[in-house]
Amino acid sequence: MKDLTSPFYISENIRKSGFFFKKNLGQNFLKESSVARKIVDSLDLTGEECVLEIGPGFGALTGFLCGMAGKVIAVEIDHFAAGVLREALEDEANLEIVEQDALKTDLLSLLYGREESYGAYKAVSNLPYNITSPLIMRLLDIRPRLSSIVLMVQREVADRLAAPAGGKDYSSFTAQVRFLAECEKLFDVSKNSFMPVPGVDSAVMRLTPRETPPVSVKSETMMAEMIKASFSMRRKTLANCLSSYFRVDRGTASDLIVSAGIAPSARGETLDLADFARLADAFHDAGIKR
Repeated sequence: MKDLTSPFYISENIRKSGFFFKKNLGQNFLKESSVARKIVDSLDLTGEECVLEIGPGFGALTGFLCGMAGKVIAVEIDHFAAGVLREALEDEANLEIVEQDALKTDLLSLLYGREESYGAYKAVSNLPYNITSPLIMRLLDIRPRLSSIVLMVQREVADRLAAPAGGKDYSSFTAQVRFLAECEKLFDVSKNSFMPVPGVDSAVMRLTPRETPPVSVKSETMMAEMIKASFSMRRKTLANCLSSYFRVDRGTASDLIVSAGIAPSARGETLDLADFARLADAFHDAGIKR
């Protein structure tokens, strides 16, 4: 198990490799060993798991993961960072470094088709702020294969994921993630724990993918569309949002909303998952599609 978090290690490898921080990749490397250990401990590893790490950078988490997991698959887009990581952990036989863009990679294919058998598959990432939402949804797309996902995200994203229905931070993203996984905020992380220092603080979240959704729906595709539609014009009524999004007249939209037991004048941010499920089923039964 190697601790690859020290500012000296980071600075020295920047000098040796010619690496430079790329703003478009949202690169901020964790330099606090205690935080890295706490994140890895949150995965509850037994030594038999295969862990998918997105964006390892210079290996703040990877060094600890290799000593605690059965297999570590680290997906890194930056060639220089991957080279530093490969050299630092060259003696770790259970590490596989994949130089690809996690947003364009078939993540499921990295986990399937292996001869090894692992007790569980888990994912972890210090997420670049600029790709947080799409990457979380990509990880949840392969949720049947993942038993746990631990992520460091911008604190405002953590607030959105933890927001109750009707709260100011409640959003389409909140509802979509909650439909697919249980969300738990674990702890906050100061911006001063990173190099370079970002403009905002972070928080660590644990997402536990659901084996079955918390509400029953006839079409998960319609459920996803309904959530997006309901937030498509945040200050507009549900009737206006749904008629515009699904391209149906307002009267038809209002009738379907009423049939789901909801007032057409309601707004999307006041609805919970059960409300979205009833709306999705009503529109599905009416044969309405995007």
